Amino acid sequence: MPKSKSKGPAKPAPARAPAQPAKIVAWPGAPDAAKANKAQQRSLASIKTAAEGAAVHLASEGLASDVTLYVPTGSTMLDLLLRGGVPVGRIIEIYGREGVGKTTIVAHVIANVQRLGGRAVLIDSEASFYMKRAKRIGVNAAGYGLEVMPVKTMEEGFALIYKDAARFTKDFPGVPSVIVWDTIAAAPTQDEYEAILKGKAKYAAGMAAKARELRRQMRVLANWLVEYNVALVMVNQVSEGMAKGGMPAPDKSSGGLAIKFHSSSRLEMKRGMEDPEFGQLVEARRKKCKLDGAETRDWRVKFYIGPDGINDRISMLRYLIDDCPKQTFVRQKGAWLSFDIDGTEHKSYLRDVGEKIAARVPDFDERLAQAVREQFLTGTAAVVEPERESEDEEETEGEES
Repeated sequence: MPKSKSKGPAKPAPARAPAQPAKIVAWPGAPDAAKANKAQQRSLASIKTAAEGAAVHLASEGLASDVTLYVPTGSTMLDLLLRGGVPVGRIIEIYGREGVGKTTIVAHVIANVQRLGGRAVLIDSEASFYMKRAKRIGVNAAGYGLEVMPVKTMEEGFALIYKDAARFTKDFPGVPSVIVWDTIAAAPTQDEYEAILKGKAKYAAGMAAKARELRRQMRVLANWLVEYNVALVMVNQVSEGMAKGGMPAPDKSSGGLAIKFHSSSRLEMKRGMEDPEFGQLVEARRKKCKLDGAETRDWRVKFYIGPDGINDRISMLRYLIDDCPKQTFVRQKGAWLSFDIDGTEHKSYLRDVGEKIAARVPDFDERLAQAVREQFLTGTAAVVEPERESEDEEETEGEES
């Protein structure tokens, strides 16, 4: 038998020279950078002459769709969740079950845009806006600052949006507007409305027609709001989906995919425990946010809603006490709250903070809001695992579209 050759130690691989960076060769015929920049400026100038604002140079100008103005929602926690409040020139959807505070938030937005010198339009398709409570929140029903427009159909509501905002922009150029539609789910299409009066309406056909009409209108509305400096707040209702696999039935908003796609922000509202002193605890979850600096994670905040609107001070204090153990602005010692303000300790019960501390410290609310912002922006807000859309919702919306 032939003898097997013994294998000796492996020889080391020859050393390779370090890789040299590839030499970047300009594309044949490419112009000089300075000359190309001048040519681009001349081209943009000619385009603007043909259609004003059709093209911009990002190095020197901002886009028309950039958000420069936000309307506060009345809740500091909710403003932080939305990266500033309701963005002017964008669409925001607020949806949830009945009694979760959707109309209360809308009333605060209307009051705040009036304080900023703008005006608000309320499209009331439910005929349920309670003006007496809105006045307690701060809404001014007199003057040009608020217009309430009841509508019967979805087409009528969109026609009012286009006509009214164009008229107001012509009369008051540069003044921002907020249009609130409460609720989009209560407005049928024109064909469905006529079929209901004749007793020939079909539920499935009506939902599909509404989804098609929303998809058609939203394609035009998104760019139109930027042009006329208008913020659109669409209040929506939810319906229960089909429970599968032993899991609870998820809530889904009505209207198909059009509002979900074209809205810049989406808020889902849920009820929490009710406090006899401070009101109803509400949880707001950010399902979508395409604004500057927003993360893709699903954040949530909690705040209290009482008879006179959002209880912002108590909501911020509860956030610092319950969710921010490392903060030093307020400490809880038994039933007492201890505040260290400029080296002086102030003590009070939670229900007496307004009378005993805020009345003595003029800028107490500003200090409190600043402490909340610092804690929120460092990542102490609660993070929720994103929920998967249910299969029946996907199938239903696919049929509607």
